[in-house]
Amino acid sequence: MRRHLATIMIGLVVLIAGSFARAETKLSVDIGWTGKIRANRWIPIFVTASDSKTRNVILTIHWPHGGNFSMDIEQAFAIGPNPQTFPLLLPTRGYAYSFQNAVYTLRDADTQKAMAHFPEPDSLALASEMSNVLQATGSLVAVSGRQTHLESLQSVAPENVLTIGYLPSNFLPSAGIGYDAIDLLVLNQPNLDPVAGGTDPAIDPTQQQAILDWVRAGGNLLIWPGDNGFPPRSPLSEVLPCHTGDRVNLELPPAELKKAGLSRRFARMSAFKLVPENGAQEIKLFGGQTSAYSKALGLGRIIVAPVNVAGLQFDTIDQARPFWTTLTAGTGVKMTQAEVKAAQVKSTPWTYTSEDDSQNNAEVKVADRLGDVPGAGQFGFFYVAGVMGLMMFVVGPLDWFVLRRLGRQPWTWATTTGWIALISFGAIFVGYLFKSGDLHYRTLRLEYQVGDMTIAGSDIVAIYSPHTEDYTLQAAPDQWWQPAATPNYSGGGMTVDVPFHQTYQGNIPRSMRVNVWSTRFLREDHLTPGPPIVAASLMVSADKKRVTGVIKNLTDRPLINIRIRTVLGNGRFVLTRESPATAPATNPAESLETNQIPPYTTVRVEANLDPRDMGSYPTKDLDPSGLAVPIHDLDTRLSKRLDEMVQREHLACIDLTVDNPSPAVPLEGHPEAKQQHWQYLRALVDLKNEP
Repeated sequence: MRRHLATIMIGLVVLIAGSFARAETKLSVDIGWTGKIRANRWIPIFVTASDSKTRNVILTIHWPHGGNFSMDIEQAFAIGPNPQTFPLLLPTRGYAYSFQNAVYTLRDADTQKAMAHFPEPDSLALASEMSNVLQATGSLVAVSGRQTHLESLQSVAPENVLTIGYLPSNFLPSAGIGYDAIDLLVLNQPNLDPVAGGTDPAIDPTQQQAILDWVRAGGNLLIWPGDNGFPPRSPLSEVLPCHTGDRVNLELPPAELKKAGLSRRFARMSAFKLVPENGAQEIKLFGGQTSAYSKALGLGRIIVAPVNVAGLQFDTIDQARPFWTTLTAGTGVKMTQAEVKAAQVKSTPWTYTSEDDSQNNAEVKVADRLGDVPGAGQFGFFYVAGVMGLMMFVVGPLDWFVLRRLGRQPWTWATTTGWIALISFGAIFVGYLFKSGDLHYRTLRLEYQVGDMTIAGSDIVAIYSPHTEDYTLQAAPDQWWQPAATPNYSGGGMTVDVPFHQTYQGNIPRSMRVNVWSTRFLREDHLTPGPPIVAASLMVSADKKRVTGVIKNLTDRPLINIRIRTVLGNGRFVLTRESPATAPATNPAESLETNQIPPYTTVRVEANLDPRDMGSYPTKDLDPSGLAVPIHDLDTRLSKRLDEMVQREHLACIDLTVDNPSPAVPLEGHPEAKQQHWQYLRALVDLKNEP
């Protein structure tokens, strides 16, 4: 008896120990900049995992994306007893819809067995994040470097107008798209030299380059140095508007302290003498006792402050606001409800909408045009009526008479169900086997160029499948893909899971199944520098009514529909004379007659400016007989920032179309596909005055 009791006890101990061992896999998720996020933008996600054993695992994220689409994202890594945090970037759609309904699953890479889930069933782990979703027209300020809540900045605006989040330096995104949700990045005494070490985590060169890519695409950076100033060599240091000189103590007079709203302990605050680089703009602080410097970089701006701004404490909000308004001028950071309302876009004479709504609307209209496939198959009324009639005949009189003849009428319940299943699955099987129409593949690319490099771009892709099949895109590793907003974006129906694989470089679609007579829409965004498409040298006449100069086509495709936008007015370029080509090109006379710039060719251009024509150019190139499509709103923040830059007299925007371009991304293994592709460019160039 004792032997049996001992055996039972040992078995219980083994079972209990096994249950504890199985429970040692842990998984948790943190979202955004200390929980602060913005809807309809890419946001950082941090997955922390550990296990009692070192093993390779696969993280799968089921990420609802809007409408009936969901992203299934996979990433592989190794975990062990020490918790490790793995960063990802994910796109939100709608107000807190994506992250609140997401499911994270950790599986063993060898056995594919599920080891942990987040959140657990019926968990409300992310419900508290709902209050941290910023309204679309508000401002999100992200802080890194030494931790600070920037209380003096937060105090000048309601939290629904301006909110502040924080991430440690080592958690900063390594891709420019990771800063998509924020309006201003503040680096508080950052460590920009990983080699030198130090107590503070360093911002490595990859992270610094990602910040620069984001700034060039319209981001704003505010930074101030630590005790040792900035290192002479680092990606960020080399583009700052100034470098750090000697460190001194300011001598602020009592009258200036009182005006600034600072106590007497700030009279001798420590500051750096900043030495400006060429083109830097001075920002005088504390009555001119010291100065910050700023400089445009691409479509964005970098500001360097001489003092530790995080340590300033103002007596009143009315005294703090002028300081922050002066320091952040040109960044678009909003501090009042009036500024939020002014940022809204008038969609009709009576209603207003946000930039994100305008972007979604443009995305839907572009997808609608790309998906307009002539002769596309569909389950029409007569097809459905015919199938229903056949089913009624088969499962009704025919089935009844046959079973009556056989004396098996009670089988009716089983045979009716079988006939319905057979006809339904038969229709699906026919979709697998038989082709209806042609495979259509269409892409549209919008790119932005500043100076001698392209800085960002967006792609919309449409695949119309005549039968159920898997399709693969040859996407570049640094692209960030997601399902696109479609004409039936908010419709119901079964969830369509679109598979992706993510690395620190990009989020790439894997092979995806598109059902018979269905169209799949995808969107891609990138914030990486690339080669220029055009080079231009333009001058405005003395009477400010005409622009002349030369434009060089740097691509292997003709350029057409070339237009110019300036603060003085808009106009269309006429090609008046062509200089010798730098590479073989088409007949020069023919190119002038069709008003196009041949590949690798420089032409002389002239445009009359119409001050009454100050709007943007919604293009009809997709369908000349249809309504204009607001393609430039595919990225409203980029377009808005470019339009703001054009308000300066020394800058102009060239809008053009690339004729017969290559696909934005090739479709793998389907040479039979009927393809159509469009490409557009918005280039910010210098505009000089005629001598």
